[in-house]
Amino acid sequence: MIKIFNVLIILTFALTVLVLPPAYGQQSQAVEIDSAKYEVFFLDVPSLPTKSEKELYEEQAPYVMKLMEYYSIASGLETIIRVSGSKPVEKVPVPSAETLTEPDFKVITTYYKICTNLKKQVESENILYKDKKLLDFYRTIERLKKENFNLKYDNKMLSMDNNLFKSKFNNLFDKLTETNKKIDSLEMRYINEVVNKNLNSLSQTVDFKLRYYPVLQIKTGINQALFFSNTLDERAGYNAQLNFVPGPLWGLGEYFDVFGGINGYNVYVNNVKFNADVYNYGLDLIVPISKFIEMKRFNLDFKIGLGFFNANAKAPNSTLANSEWYGQMMRFEFNVYNTGYNFPVGIYAYYTFYYNNNNIVFPMGGGINYSLNTNWSGAFGAGLTFPLWNVLMK
Repeated sequence: MIKIFNVLIILTFALTVLVLPPAYGQQSQAVEIDSAKYEVFFLDVPSLPTKSEKELYEEQAPYVMKLMEYYSIASGLETIIRVSGSKPVEKVPVPSAETLTEPDFKVITTYYKICTNLKKQVESENILYKDKKLLDFYRTIERLKKENFNLKYDNKMLSMDNNLFKSKFNNLFDKLTETNKKIDSLEMRYINEVVNKNLNSLSQTVDFKLRYYPVLQIKTGINQALFFSNTLDERAGYNAQLNFVPGPLWGLGEYFDVFGGINGYNVYVNNVKFNADVYNYGLDLIVPISKFIEMKRFNLDFKIGLGFFNANAKAPNSTLANSEWYGQMMRFEFNVYNTGYNFPVGIYAYYTFYYNNNNIVFPMGGGINYSLNTNWSGAFGAGLTFPLWNVLMK
């Protein structure tokens, strides 16, 4: 009984392989799209056998042939729909060994309905017209499937002994497995290309929208004092400043900051050198120019600051007394720095007005002093800003 069953399986499989290739070769046709000039392939689902033909498919060989015909068409349509990004309206189950060995016309009817439903989805969603890559991918699948079903066997297979048949069958199975791997590889490669393309586009969009704002930064550069006197010779010096912007941490935006810094420079009075240090601190009102002028990677702002200062000057290597003065200040500053990266380095330029509460006097020794005789002085400078603490702004 077992031998009869094995012979029946062998006959069924051989008939399936021999009959399917010509039948499958007639399943596709080509049409041309006038607008895109693409060659589009689609599967033509064979009609369901009539009632008068139903008895024919009670035999295993015709039954398996028709079942595998509908299965191959349905699986091809399902793959194309899934790769295109759509969700198939039908799932295509792989025929089990029990399904193949027990003819049941209802099974053929089920796979026929799956084919027609999937074909309707392909046509209604216009899937094969969406993507040139999808068409190329589908052509490759068609070619591989045809190669798969065109694996021919010699009629002498029926006369071969069981061991030789197993060897041939294993060889065929390996080829089928290799073909399926190629199809899966093509599918994954196409999906990866689409995903990577979308990710690159998304990363560029996100990169432009992200802004790293420095809530704590240090500034350093050059400083030039102005005493508005022809007798004094003010030499350029340095400027260092620390700015803290608490607004982004409290959800108040970047509209004000607290600053503190030092300006150092040299002043020559009648060839006597004085080293001057000015300590200033106060509050800046920030005008975010970038809120009005859209820039992808840079931030512009203008600051108006009010504060206080203390200054002293001393002549090195001498016994001359120190000079000290203090007062209020007003400063104007322009900043530009990159916000598209997490280390927003920038540049700044400023001008400061000082109102001195006491007159600036430089002691020259021997009871001689040089008095500035004005309550106003100034300074300007420029330099670089470096972030010490950044927050991500929306």
